[in-house]
Amino acid sequence: MVIFWFIFLEYIVMNLVLKLLVRGREFTTKGFLIIIPLGLTIAFLFRYIAVGVAGLMFISLCLSLLKLKKYDLKKSLFLSAITMLITTFCDHFASFLLEYVFEIDYSIELVLLTHHLPVAVLLSFTLAFVLSKFTKKIRQEVNKNEQMQTGMMVIALLMLGSFYGSIVSGIYLGNTIDLIVLNFIFFTLYALLAVISFFFLAKGLKEKYRLKQQKDEQEILKQYTAQIELQYSEMRRFKHDYKNIMSSFVGFLIKEDFQGLKNYYLEKVDKNSTILLNHDFGLEHLRRIKVIEIKSILAVKLMTAKEQEIKVKFEAIEEIETIPMDSLVLVRTLGILLDNAVEELMELEYGLLYVGVVKKGHTLSFIIQNTCRADIPPVHQLKQKGFSTKGNHRGLGLSNVTEFVKKFPSMSVETSVADEVFSQQVIIGG
Repeated sequence: MVIFWFIFLEYIVMNLVLKLLVRGREFTTKGFLIIIPLGLTIAFLFRYIAVGVAGLMFISLCLSLLKLKKYDLKKSLFLSAITMLITTFCDHFASFLLEYVFEIDYSIELVLLTHHLPVAVLLSFTLAFVLSKFTKKIRQEVNKNEQMQTGMMVIALLMLGSFYGSIVSGIYLGNTIDLIVLNFIFFTLYALLAVISFFFLAKGLKEKYRLKQQKDEQEILKQYTAQIELQYSEMRRFKHDYKNIMSSFVGFLIKEDFQGLKNYYLEKVDKNSTILLNHDFGLEHLRRIKVIEIKSILAVKLMTAKEQEIKVKFEAIEEIETIPMDSLVLVRTLGILLDNAVEELMELEYGLLYVGVVKKGHTLSFIIQNTCRADIPPVHQLKQKGFSTKGNHRGLGLSNVTEFVKKFPSMSVETSVADEVFSQQVIIGG
């Protein structure tokens, strides 16, 4: 009976450790009402399949994350493996401390509940808290890189397999306290090896990611520079033409042909002035964006919209000097949203594209609004992968934005449609 309750409580501890690792956001009281009967079932099955219940525990942890629809399979497998590694490691560490440091007699079965379990729980919670608290920067780096996520998942699963391989071997050899302590020593070596392996993997992938990010930023800067040069050339050409136009007034004045002068001004001079003024969609405000890659994507997309004769308005009241997240992800997000807005306005052949940047405390918001059709599909449908109003192979934009939001907790996107205006607000920080 002691073993039954030990297995049951150990399963509950695993779920609490998992809750601590994900910072308690994905579990509710209702969730634990499901966990309790599952734990009782697993504890009952222990007498029939012994260490095989570890597989059931792992599957249940993984399914609990998948069912919540918060994490994908890769992240669910990784977190489940890390949870079991922590509890298994601390379980063996507790055996080592009680046997060799405090000299507790393990021949008394009740010791598992009275001494061993409390120590193992305390160690598990401490280690989980430390990992959750002091690995924020590492988690951010991992979330940016799919290959790093895969590498960590593989390492964690291999370690878990090694741990339980050693446990099974120990059971067949008699599972004495000496073997349990020996396994603890091996687990420590496995952990050190895994950390070293991950360090070299992360270092290589981080450099690869940095080079890719640098290349993407250079490409965006190249587009931005080209657009600025084009606008500058057009402005110089207009100024040159404008001087010639002003000189041509002299002939009308000498002849006192005021009607001809009026017609000439309205048909030639005023028309060209309007073209120049129309290019001023908020360049003064754009200069307030000091983050070059963000300024670049905004300038390129807004100028592209102007070239399509779309009415554009841009506003930024305060200077934006830093972005509290991976700027490349924000560039991709803004690029997708602006492309969608421009495509919709090109289809309509009328309407306004409004882009605003608002800074409030530690929160930074990018607002993108465009005139849209009255019969635009529901927002949830637009975000489905593969859905598109523009034909085949075009429905990945908003679904990609949704994936970005899942991977970067510091960013959220709010979408709404009202009075034929499609609004998207990218919120960072807060």
